[in-house]
Amino acid sequence: MFGFGKKKLTADAIGNISMEIAMFMRWMEVHRHRMLLTPEVHGIAVRLLDRENRKYTSDDVMHIVMSAMTISPRAIDAMNKKTRSEIDVDLFCRKIGITTIPGGPILTDEEARSLVKKVASEAQHGRTPPIAG
Repeated sequence: MFGFGKKKLTADAIGNISMEIAMFMRWMEVHRHRMLLTPEVHGIAVRLLDRENRKYTSDDVMHIVMSAMTISPRAIDAMNKKTRSEIDVDLFCRKIGITTIPGGPILTDEEARSLVKKVASEAQHGRTPPIAG
């Protein structure tokens, strides 16, 4: 956690990390139709802090987690629209060492719609398909 050569955690860094996590959370909601659980967000915060070689405490991590979880989806959508960009999930995950994105492989919108139809059809016939991730 603490060590020589680590950078001080500033208010700007907390804000930036919180926004980065919030953007990933929003991506998961839109593209995977699931919300990240608090322990998942906590783990991502720790990975980001370690990636940036920051000094931090458990209170710092909770501050980041709570900040990320309270940024409104509208604010994230507005920022994505303003900057004309969305988080690059593949790059984000590689940078923090996540090899499998929660919920399975990344799907295009068309693939996601197809999967939803398949799951609904299976459910109508009383079958429960296996869930990835």
